[in-house]
Amino acid sequence: MRGQLLEFNNKNTRLHALESYADLLHEVESRKRELLWINIESMENSEFEDMLTLLNLHDEDKSRLMQIRHFPYASSLSSGGFVLRMPLRIPGSSINLCTVQYITIIILPQIVMTRIEAHLSVFEKAEKRLLEKNRPAVNNSAELLLYLLEAILETEIANLLIARNGIKHLAAAAEDDISRLDPRKLTRFRRRVGNLAGQAEEKLFALTLLANLLARDKSFESIRSGIVEQIGAHNHLLRSLQRVQERIGELMQLADSHAREQTEQRLRVLTIISAVFMPLTFITGFYGMNFSSMPFLENEWGFPVVICLMLGMGAGLIVFFRKRGWFN
Repeated sequence: MRGQLLEFNNKNTRLHALESYADLLHEVESRKRELLWINIESMENSEFEDMLTLLNLHDEDKSRLMQIRHFPYASSLSSGGFVLRMPLRIPGSSINLCTVQYITIIILPQIVMTRIEAHLSVFEKAEKRLLEKNRPAVNNSAELLLYLLEAILETEIANLLIARNGIKHLAAAAEDDISRLDPRKLTRFRRRVGNLAGQAEEKLFALTLLANLLARDKSFESIRSGIVEQIGAHNHLLRSLQRVQERIGELMQLADSHAREQTEQRLRVLTIISAVFMPLTFITGFYGMNFSSMPFLENEWGFPVVICLMLGMGAGLIVFFRKRGWFN
């Protein structure tokens, strides 16, 4: 296993690295009276089951937590506390390499456990802030949960701003020169913003379930107002992402319209060229017939006259098409 344990006491906060289940067992047993944040980045299922036993969870709760469900939910624990499960975006080396995994958050009276099979930079930043002297006020597991949810929300807002600024730059470039509007970039942004909107919608669903749960369970009543604020923030985030999606759709329609106009312009030019050369092709085909007596065939000025006639017809057709606006 791999993870960290953050210990909160009245004086300071200490971080302990977890490399085995024995480390976890020792730290939890020796600090039962302290507020603990157990952040698991990698753990076997057997170790996870042992850890649930260590947390004194009932068999019913353990069997539910051991199930792999790629769906957001919030549920109370019969042994006290509740569990929250929702998706998180795991950044990679580029936009297209980002993946989505589900994080499990178990909230007990003195313990908050987060489990996700990845290293999250948002949790690393949260740990650093909690280790500072002027750390945020976190005195119980409910306040710690709100702090972690706010840290996750900050990351999601940052992702929204990155996507929105990227679309603004593309739109500004399109105003100067519409040919700079790259459909491939728009497609990547649409995929990214769509993923963010889907995750925000699932988080909103999980937080709504949690708020309804806290309305019935008075043991964590103190954080219900904070969860309601989180719901409001995610509603605003979702609406903002939907507006970005609408803007992307408008830009894609603009790029598609520009591509159609370019295609029509090329077809128009090809049509004009075909129309110009059609009578010339007729003349060359006419004089290509094998008859002994044809006009200008024996005349020494026949070839120059026919060439001048063909050039005049071509120029006349071009002038005619231009006056009719075919080149516009």
